[in-house]
Amino acid sequence: MTLINHGVGKEVLEELKRTLSYLKDQPLDGNQAGLFTEAILKNPLRSRIFVTGKGRSGFMGEAFAMRLVHLGFNATVVGETTAPPISKGDAFLVISGSGENRTKETETAKKLGAKIILITSQKDSTLGRLSDVIMIIPGRGREDPERTYSERRLKGIPVVPLGTVFEDLTLLFLDSVIGYIAAAKGQSEKDTGARHDNL
Repeated sequence: MTLINHGVGKEVLEELKRTLSYLKDQPLDGNQAGLFTEAILKNPLRSRIFVTGKGRSGFMGEAFAMRLVHLGFNATVVGETTAPPISKGDAFLVISGSGENRTKETETAKKLGAKIILITSQKDSTLGRLSDVIMIIPGRGREDPERTYSERRLKGIPVVPLGTVFEDLTLLFLDSVIGYIAAAKGQSEKDTGARHDNL
């Protein structure tokens, strides 16, 4: 409660609002967001969508893969014991704020002919150079200075830890994409509910 009274909670909300304004100016047509959505929506019928990310970014990817399955896509999370092999024509979606995680898996997927789709804060990164489609979401700097959060406040550096802003905005963006795809496919709550886990 003391931290909130000192304005940290308000600063976190302001940081999210500042970066969220970026997504607000990215309507789902003819730009990064549109190309990203099109890459998912127009994935060939028999092709699979593989999703991966490290840590919290991976959790955002898992949530997206689950919703894709609810919409009738053949989506899987990389590393799951039941994941099939990737092959030419499949889509490989990697979420990495730094653009430097899951590089080996991405290189392998590319060599095998998959289309690489990236969500990152760093276009000029290893994954950026490997990708066919890139969605830039702010919030993850190249290096987060080793400072206390009190020091960060004083210096005007975002107080939310590590890549939190990137991860939060990634989830918001992906949920928006799911809503758009559901509408484009004419899916209803009943349709998606029928594909939901019932165990």
